Amino acid sequence: YNTMETELTRRKKLENSIDEVKGLIRCFLYTEDSNLPGFTVDYFDNVALFETPQNENEDSSKNEEINDDDIYPFSRIIPSNALSVPQLIFREYKPYHDMCINNNQNFTLFSVSHKPWLEFQTQFVEFLLHEYSQQFNINFQNVYLSDGKLSKDLLASKENDINTPATSACISIKFDSENNLMLDSTTITLTEYISNRRNGQNISDYDSTSGINLFKFQFIKKALSSNEPSTNEVINFYLVQFESLHFLTKLSSYLSDVKPTEPNHVGYVINKLMNNLKSCFLFNLSANIQENEDNSTDIVQKTLKIGTDIGRIPNLQRRK
Repeated sequence: YNTMETELTRRKKLENSIDEVKGLIRCFLYTEDSNLPGFTVDYFDNVALFETPQNENEDSSKNEEINDDDIYPFSRIIPSNALSVPQLIFREYKPYHDMCINNNQNFTLFSVSHKPWLEFQTQFVEFLLHEYSQQFNINFQNVYLSDGKLSKDLLASKENDINTPATSACISIKFDSENNLMLDSTTITLTEYISNRRNGQNISDYDSTSGINLFKFQFIKKALSSNEPSTNEVINFYLVQFESLHFLTKLSSYLSDVKPTEPNHVGYVINKLMNNLKSCFLFNLSANIQENEDNSTDIVQKTLKIGTDIGRIPNLQRRK
């Protein structure tokens, strides 16, 4: 068993190295065939193929050639019926995270789903605690950012109504000279956050259809011994969650907006993070789309199109 796990880990590191050589933003798709109506999934070549509807009287040989617009490639297509969320994180995602940590490089993970993906959120913070808390002190911030509602500190007391129209953001957003996102929100340790969640303390409510759930983690390396001087070196990592069908179109517009303006808070943050940090996207289609079932194929196709477009964007290379 250990030999198999060692070989699997080695292979996943190699795949990550190949992704790095390609120089494009990593895009992972977590799904299964039954959740992609109208598509065939090729897990070996990591592509989803759109099946063009065929008329009864039409010659089937005419459809043998596949149109390039019907091919949706990803860095990795991961079968959700074969890999649990913890396995997804540890096997598929971890090599990317380790690479950035080992390179002392700030980086981002974007997750895109059709509804709040609470299992991933819970398993992910547990993963960070398990894998990195011995080597790093990890500080933690969690905010909800929106252009249509009040942005808010999700670790603070519930003092803002999510249905109140936004006249001004209650979270100040700015980037410093090294493109680090600065948030004037509550900062706690990751250990404290997980302890609170395990004890049943919930975060503040927010409207996932109108904004993003953003986590900022600061990895501060611990001294190896009492004689070793403390270090001021900090690695900033951001987890950005898009959690609604309504936000797919907005995500696409953020990518095409080459000159985002600061009043457009969400677009401004997304563009700054993507343009200045190494990024990875994780698209979750592991559950059937319940909303607009008659339109499910169109929704899936739109999601795959956005993922394919992002996967063609050059990723930030490590600064020398």
